[in-house]
Amino acid sequence: MLRKRHGSVRAFAAKKGVKYQAVVDWLRGRPNGPVAKLVSAEMRRAKRDGLIAGESIKLDHNSEISDSHCINVEAR
Repeated sequence: MLRKRHGSVRAFAAKKGVKYQAVVDWLRGRPNGPVAKLVSAEMRRAKRDGLIAGESIKLDHNSEISDSHCINVEAR
């Protein structure tokens, strides 16, 4: 969503005045309050503008695929 709206994560960081690495680190799961607030605000804007749906939708209903994934996990 950040790339769709801003062209790249780097462009988003530059426009918002935060370090690119801080955004990348946050996307990887490292806590960063200011970046989290900025991304949250972007998500609200994107939802308002219709760029993202309100809910996740499961698109694949094929049980064969999910069964094969279970088999692969068990084989490990």
